[in-house]
Amino acid sequence: MPTVVFIDPEGCAQTAAALDGGSLARLCDEADAPVPFHCRRGNCGTCRIEVLQGADQLLPPQGHELRLLALLGLSAERHRLACQAQMQAGAAELRLRPLGRRAPRPRSVRFPVELRPGAMRVPAPATGAEDILLTGAARLNPGAVILFDFRPPDASLRRQVMARVTSVEPAGPTAAGHGHAVVGAELLEDDDFLVSLFPPAAPDA
Repeated sequence: MPTVVFIDPEGCAQTAAALDGGSLARLCDEADAPVPFHCRRGNCGTCRIEVLQGADQLLPPQGHELRLLALLGLSAERHRLACQAQMQAGAAELRLRPLGRRAPRPRSVRFPVELRPGAMRVPAPATGAEDILLTGAARLNPGAVILFDFRPPDASLRRQVMARVTSVEPAGPTAAGHGHAVVGAELLEDDDFLVSLFPPAAPDA
């Protein structure tokens, strides 16, 4: 019987037992584990986790999962998508740390984006800090899943937060000649810093 220990963002541990191994996502649902989910098809990366111990208790990742992990800049040796991972039966312990936070309800934001060759950025004047990079999608289309990549002013490490684009309003070139758009997005992971920076894209339900 594999034992799975989930370490939440505050460092608290939650333990669950999987009788016969199988789907990690199913165990997360049964145990109400602190792993955020969205598409559950390995397309968005919301459920990305870091494997702290017992990586050999998971069946090896397949092509689709490997491609998304590579797109997100995560090593397949230490990271997995919880929606795709399958556990082996056995008596070992598996320790996991979700890389995102479960959002209690969707929160929407609206923000400017500079479209530069090979990069999408939220300019620094809008953030009060350094530029925020947007990755995870080649184009900003409604429905695309994007990744905010940033370092808050009071933090030493960069942070990544998943979101889904809900609207895109082209706004012409900037003074530097780059393309410019105003984007609405629904945060798939809770992050008070991002919410504090930008006005809501729509009233929260």
